[in-house]
Amino acid sequence: MQIFKFLHVVILLCFFSFSAVAQEKVQDVEKDKKEVEKFIYEFADEYSKVGLSKKKEKVMEYVSKDLTSTLVTFNVAGRGSTKADNYQGFSNFLDRVVRTPGLKVSYKITDILRNHVSGDVAVLVYMVNLEIMQNEETLSRGNETVLMSLRRNKENKWLITHYSIVGIEDEKIRGACLCELFKASSGANSGHFVVKTIVPSGQNYTTNLNTFEFSYSVENAGSDRLITVDNNMYRWTRDGKVLVIKNKEDAGTNIAESHPTDEIDVIVTILKYHLYKDNCTSIKIRSK
Repeated sequence: MQIFKFLHVVILLCFFSFSAVAQEKVQDVEKDKKEVEKFIYEFADEYSKVGLSKKKEKVMEYVSKDLTSTLVTFNVAGRGSTKADNYQGFSNFLDRVVRTPGLKVSYKITDILRNHVSGDVAVLVYMVNLEIMQNEETLSRGNETVLMSLRRNKENKWLITHYSIVGIEDEKIRGACLCELFKASSGANSGHFVVKTIVPSGQNYTTNLNTFEFSYSVENAGSDRLITVDNNMYRWTRDGKVLVIKNKEDAGTNIAESHPTDEIDVIVTILKYHLYKDNCTSIKIRSK
């Protein structure tokens, strides 16, 4: 009988011991989850500030040297692209952000869908609202679904080892515009161009056609040239300026200090700095 009582006590002690260990492990996991969540919010904060702070190294402190990544993006037109990258690629991307004047990336985590920790490895799945701005003007808005893996190093610090992103661009306010030029080959219409420009306009892209008419003075080859674009009129001066004018006698207003050297340069100047100045950060041109 005493033996049974002794065994019963031993079993109870083992049970409580195992329960205590299990409870301790649960508490450790919950503690690690909180650390990982805090870590990712701090990363998001530093990433959002890098365009203004120029402190790229602050962001790089959060990633492992053996970082890998996969980025799948869809623009407002529904066109998708896939890119695989690594630590150096992420570093180069931050360099571009830092070097671009006035560029800011707003990276706000809106929801953490999954936070799993097992030992020194963690996996997070979260949602992000993304906004890219330059000089306080919004270029684009979108959202990302991010799967991120982290590992705790020997110094007990979490580092990002991999991230996979699926990003969807919801709005494209400003960005690169694509143009195609069609020029009359010869004769009386040799100064005549039809220009097709694809312009970001919020939730899609619009295609615009503009007709450029260059007028030259036969008597004075070195005189200013007049350009008519639909209902707009411009003067291309002998010293290279492009002025928007109300009529032929108007002194005009200089639209940019670009000083174009040929007709194509003038067209790009008018498109970028006047007709589509609110939409085009740059003009990618294809002549025909």
